[in-house]
Amino acid sequence: MRIDKPSTPLSGVPAAVFFMTVAGFSVAQDVVLREGVDDYAGTDDNSLYHDRPDNTNGGFPMVFSGATVNSVRRALIRFDLADVSLPPEPFIVELTLVLERSGLFAEGDDTYTLHRLTSSWGEGTAADDDINGGGQGVPADAGDATWSSNFHEVSLWNSEGGDYIAIPSASLSISRWDSVFPENNIYTFSGPNLAEDVKLWKESTGMNHGWILIGDETVARNARRFWSSEAEDLLVRPQLKITTITPAEEWVAIF
Repeated sequence: MRIDKPSTPLSGVPAAVFFMTVAGFSVAQDVVLREGVDDYAGTDDNSLYHDRPDNTNGGFPMVFSGATVNSVRRALIRFDLADVSLPPEPFIVELTLVLERSGLFAEGDDTYTLHRLTSSWGEGTAADDDINGGGQGVPADAGDATWSSNFHEVSLWNSEGGDYIAIPSASLSISRWDSVFPENNIYTFSGPNLAEDVKLWKESTGMNHGWILIGDETVARNARRFWSSEAEDLLVRPQLKITTITPAEEWVAIF
């Protein structure tokens, strides 16, 4: 709260009147980011393959996460926020990351977690030619992310499989594939830690390395695939929605 005397008398208001500002809140504002929608072009994603540590799939229309028969897959995703316009001094009241499953694979219910990455990585354009495959990846080009390297032939992860914060930013149970009701294949991650990640990235752009999606790696045959930012259909691509409320000042006269 602040009390001021106007430097210039207001028309129809006695000069002795003082004004008090009271904090209020404006209407909530949504910022929705999805590759190719409203000219947004800032999504990177890729898959890591434990049993093929030098393979990648950054140009593929899907990413993979979870356990196969005898190996593990992990997915990387990042939204560039550098040029995203948010209200001044935003209060992020809700943040959601929407991913849509693609195809069959695992049929049970398994918990998937998102973790904030602490090292940068490369998406690249290498991609499997088999639209129905992709689960093995392809040999990486220089600069692509792989299980062993954040930038292939350039630098290694500090820990193979990605450098990330151990405490999850969000978690969600992913169910079996629903061939009857496609809307049931859409999954929304949310929570205060996700919002804190985005606040950090807006304040320190250089720390925005995105998230890594990790499934239950103790259960074989539970790997899932999700549509990536390279999917042909724009509406199945990953979506980040940021809901903010901006503090507003309301002037109240004090006589």
